[in-house]
Amino acid sequence: MLRVRFTSDDLARVRVAPGPDFLWEISNSVQTLQRRDGEREFGARGRWVRPRLSGSPRLLSRLLPPRDYSPETFHIAQLLPWIDANFRTYAEYDGRAVSGFSMGGFGALKYAAKYYGHFASVSAHSGPASLRRDAGLVTHWANVSSAALDPAGGSVYGVPLWDEARVSADNPVQRIESYRDKRVFLVAGTSPDPVNWFDQVNENQVLAGQREFR
Repeated sequence: MLRVRFTSDDLARVRVAPGPDFLWEISNSVQTLQRRDGEREFGARGRWVRPRLSGSPRLLSRLLPPRDYSPETFHIAQLLPWIDANFRTYAEYDGRAVSGFSMGGFGALKYAAKYYGHFASVSAHSGPASLRRDAGLVTHWANVSSAALDPAGGSVYGVPLWDEARVSADNPVQRIESYRDKRVFLVAGTSPDPVNWFDQVNENQVLAGQREFR
């Protein structure tokens, strides 16, 4: 198990937002009204609200991020160019690495394969490298966690039927050739908490998937 230690100096620099980000609250509300999925959770509200709206949401939607805007869009299209523009980086393939912890480690592996020319190195700390092993346990977990966070109740890979093409495109063990000539570092815990069932399932599953990555 990877443990990240914060010193007292680190904690002293932490700043907590005083309240919700109203721009994102508005953005999420407008985009939820534009969607047609999530009928069970938001269908009745949407049918009541839409006829009562003025033209302002259409004007506002032009200022908002696109509906399918995601952390991936932010990382690749905005954050990466911003870093290169504001720091003394080697803004080229050999000068970049991507790394992440847990599902962030999976995201790092996904980025390294999908954006082959962006990153020469990738490291995944307790990050799953196999989506299909053990009846797709990691994929099911990704679906459950994404549905819990999505205001419209959507899942990343589809329920009950998976988007098989998307699973294959994101599955590191099915993209081995995309890591050729890259530096790849995988690490996972070998001694999960014996009384924590989630830790047992999580770390053992991640370790087995990383060993499958060859």
